[in-house]
Amino acid sequence: MKNKIFYLLIIAFLCFFYECKDDKTGNEAEQKIKETAIEIVQEKDVVQYSENIFDKKNVEFIKGEYLQRVLSDIRFKSKRITELLDTITSADDLPISKTVCVKETIYDDGSLYYQTIDNSSPDGNIVVKLNVNEQPVDEMITTTEIKNNVVYLYNSSQQLLKSQPIDPINLKPLLDSVQLYIAAHQNSIPQAQLVKRENAALQKLSAYGMKLVERRDNEIIVSMEIANQPSMLSAKMDIATNKKMLMSFSPDMSRMNYQKMYENDQLVNQTSFTYVDNSKNTNFRNEISGFSNELLPNMNVRQILNQKLSFKADGTPFIQTNVEIYKKNIVKYNFTK
Repeated sequence: MKNKIFYLLIIAFLCFFYECKDDKTGNEAEQKIKETAIEIVQEKDVVQYSENIFDKKNVEFIKGEYLQRVLSDIRFKSKRITELLDTITSADDLPISKTVCVKETIYDDGSLYYQTIDNSSPDGNIVVKLNVNEQPVDEMITTTEIKNNVVYLYNSSQQLLKSQPIDPINLKPLLDSVQLYIAAHQNSIPQAQLVKRENAALQKLSAYGMKLVERRDNEIIVSMEIANQPSMLSAKMDIATNKKMLMSFSPDMSRMNYQKMYENDQLVNQTSFTYVDNSKNTNFRNEISGFSNELLPNMNVRQILNQKLSFKADGTPFIQTNVEIYKKNIVKYNFTK
């Protein structure tokens, strides 16, 4: 079970990024010299908009100690706060929608190729339309590519606008965990040996700061301390902040229900997932070479809803909401027995 938790945590991370076209770019063809371990193909519509902090579905954000202090420090009455929050004062308040296509390939050595293409029409972007100094089309980023730990940004004509090195990406631990999970369930390993492996996996989880919080009838909750990540609140609070992620899974660990990020007791970010249940839908499936498909958890994500605590220039809080609605979500595992 614990090994399965680790596997699903990584897969959940992957869900935030993947989408793709079937055509091959020159850079991708070059990467194909390596053996492919996992391929992810997705297409989605993305909508971004701001929400009033006082909306009833944002009650957990409001309950946080930090936000309570912010609201009490604002020097006008609640009615005035509501009026201000309902007024568009910056580009961040404007809704944005786009259509995205992304392809990701993880190779057997743990390296990564990633490509995302924005297929939206610039005419549909209200921010671009309202900009006094309209941005030239050839300066707009439509394609982002990660190759050999370098990020490349291209315009619609595939002209390179900028490139920048990033920290090395090594997904080899992910691959090893997936293969161990598959092998354990394919080969009918004795229960005693499975328990031994699960205990070893639990020790690894502890090393990463992860732990089992609670097991309920309808969910399993796991927590993880987050280190070396920038704080959203520390500069505002003038105190040290502890970041923690809380994750909820279905009882069989086949699906993540939600994940929440806290700084001290203040909720700063939450993400919820919904799934496709129709296994006959060919646009939502997991495929695995040489193994029974039933071995894999059903990670056919239909929608991802992310809500982030944000602040206007004057310090007024609001919720930045991002919704990803998937039209295709396919994960293909190229492992051998």
